[in-house]
Amino acid sequence: MVQYFTGILAVLWLPVIMAFVTTGMLLMQTQRTPLALDLSEMMVLVIYLCFLVLALISTFLQGGITVTIIGIKNEVGMSLVLFCLLLGFCRESQIYRISRLLYWIFYAQFPLVIYQVLIVLPKRVAMRGEDEKWDSVVGTFGGDPMGGGNTAVMGMFCLLIMLMKISELKHGVTTWRSAALHIGLGFLLCILGEVKFIILLSPFMLALVWSMPSWVNGVSKVTLKNLLVIFAVMGGLITLAIMVLAAGLLIGVWRRSG
Repeated sequence: MVQYFTGILAVLWLPVIMAFVTTGMLLMQTQRTPLALDLSEMMVLVIYLCFLVLALISTFLQGGITVTIIGIKNEVGMSLVLFCLLLGFCRESQIYRISRLLYWIFYAQFPLVIYQVLIVLPKRVAMRGEDEKWDSVVGTFGGDPMGGGNTAVMGMFCLLIMLMKISELKHGVTTWRSAALHIGLGFLLCILGEVKFIILLSPFMLALVWSMPSWVNGVSKVTLKNLLVIFAVMGGLITLAIMVLAAGLLIGVWRRSG
C-alpha cells in the first residue's frame, strides 16, 4: 500500500529482507528439541531445496548476478517463509494469531477497493481509454494506479481466505453464515478485480479442501450432498460473475461505438 500511493519501489524489498532475517534467526537459534520430520515433510524439504538450487544456478548462468538478485526478490525470497514454517520456527499459537490477522487484512481490502473502483478506475479510463482499465483494482497489494498492479495476488489472497473459512466450517469452528459471507465477499473482490482464473478455480479448491481427510477426531464425514451443494453455490457465483464481466465488456463496447 505504501508503494501504491508513494511509488517508492524500494519498499518491495522489505518483506523479502524480513523473510531472510527470519530464516537467519531460525538457523542461529538453539533447538531445544530435536527436529522430527516425517517422510512427507522430508520430501517437501528436499524438493524445495532442489528447486532453490536449480533456480539460482540457472538464473545466474543465463542472466548474471543482477538478474539473479532481482529474481530472488520477485520469485524466491518469500518462499523462505514455507521453509521456516516447515522447520518449526512458529508455534501453533503463533500460526493461529497470524491466521486471525489475515482476516483483518482481508477486511482492509474493501475501503481500498472502493476507492480504486470509484476514483482510480474512472480516472484511468478517462486518461487511457476503456482498453487500459485492466489491473486497476488491486486492494492493498501494490502497483501503479495508472499502470496496473498485483490483481492476481489479491485474487490468490481471497482464495486463501475462502479456503480457510471452508476448512473452519468443516472442523466446526465457524458457522455457515460466516463462511458464506467470507466466501461471497472474496468472490466479490475477484469479480471487481476481474481475476478470472480464481473465479474458475475456487469451486474445485473449495471442494478439494472439504473432501480432504482431517487430522481431528469428530469432524463430520464428507458426503456427496455437501459436495453438490458447494458446486451448486459456486456454479451460481461463477454464472453471476460471467454475467457481470460480460455486462461490463458490453458497456465498454457500447461507449466506444457511441
